[in-house]
Amino acid sequence: MSRLGYIRTILIVLLVTVVPLLTGCGGSGGSGNSGSGSSEVESEVTVSNTVNTSQPTYIITNINELQAMNNNLLANYVLGNDIDASDTRNWNNGEGFIPIGSQSNPFLGTFNGSGYEISGLYINQDIKEYSRGGAGLFDQVGYIDIHPDKPANYFRPWIENVSLVNAEMIATAYIGGLAAAFFDGTINNCSVSGTITATGDYQIIQYIGGMVGRFNDGTISNSSSSAEVNGIGNYIGGLVGDLVDATISNSYSTGNVMNEFKTPHTSTMESGEVLTFEFGQYVGGLVGRSIDGTISNSYSTGNVTGSNRYTGGLVGKLAGGTVSNSFSTGNAAGVYYTGGLTGYFNAIGISNSYSTGNVTGLENFGGLIGSICCLASEEICSSKITNSYWDINTSGQFTTARNYGEGRTTAEMKELATYAGWDFSTVWNITEGIVYPYLR
Repeated sequence: MSRLGYIRTILIVLLVTVVPLLTGCGGSGGSGNSGSGSSEVESEVTVSNTVNTSQPTYIITNINELQAMNNNLLANYVLGNDIDASDTRNWNNGEGFIPIGSQSNPFLGTFNGSGYEISGLYINQDIKEYSRGGAGLFDQVGYIDIHPDKPANYFRPWIENVSLVNAEMIATAYIGGLAAAFFDGTINNCSVSGTITATGDYQIIQYIGGMVGRFNDGTISNSSSSAEVNGIGNYIGGLVGDLVDATISNSYSTGNVMNEFKTPHTSTMESGEVLTFEFGQYVGGLVGRSIDGTISNSYSTGNVTGSNRYTGGLVGKLAGGTVSNSFSTGNAAGVYYTGGLTGYFNAIGISNSYSTGNVTGLENFGGLIGSICCLASEEICSSKITNSYWDINTSGQFTTARNYGEGRTTAEMKELATYAGWDFSTVWNITEGIVYPYLR
């Protein structure tokens, strides 16, 4: 699949009145007034999604105006040029940029990057005492379906056509280059590069992703992350940390995903019961954990290192949902439940997919899948994995969980004849004898 260019094509052209942004600046290091001027100027703004016509549209031209989006979380925003955000490293006594929106007051508007870049964005939430975290250009976007504050006339927020370049995000929990958490909305044609780092002594649930930490009830398409992702908690992925009832299509991640080992934490409850909390679970090249998610025409190439359960080249744990027309080529190194494509499978199905990375583990590890949970008949269970393969040479594995999937030599993996039932007209392509299949 070729790197997806940013859409500048006009699908909807609106003549909007560009009103000055509400006064605000990025912090102690910021300069300039984001709301200077009072005259109204008409400008032609292009968007490729439906804007909320009941709200104003603002054009963002500098980092201070970007920070001032926190003054109106319902509006439509459009980037007018590239944004240099490198000075945010000096803002707010080292805390950097303040993410847009929050858990209690999420962003509910629209953001069209117009194909421009935001470079050098810096956020460090680790300097605070423990909180929910929230490191990303956006902290929280949208409401989860069951949220009591979700209005009846809810407008589904969206973000598109923006590239975060050399971003640095640090927090104890909930971290994503684009958004820490994103609910019931759409991300399209976005990319992230840089570093995503989770810290903290006892943060069990972290939700760390190159693009989004936690993503529910929405769609990510035509997007990518090359960010290096590091954490000690659970739910860590190259693109998304935790995917629930959501869709990823035509997207990929290339950065390495690292989960550092941490000794389990014990806590004594008031009743006297001692509970043990484990770290390092659900680590994947594209997605850490997928619950009833749909992943298609997507891939990951970064190496994945997990320190506990559920480590996969593409998805750490696949629970419900499907994976189709996807692949992973990075190495997967875990402890329990480790697989070249997914560490653990308890889902609807995997089809037309493959993995080639080296796989290592202590227990329950395999070339394609580390472990499978399926209580139906053998006929039904085996039918859930169709036309899917792993490279027995590069993976170092001659078996996979319950022998579902098919192992092939490197030479066979580069032959068209291996991939029966695959669509090489519109989905896949291959240069026989030279490369593995790749997405168009």
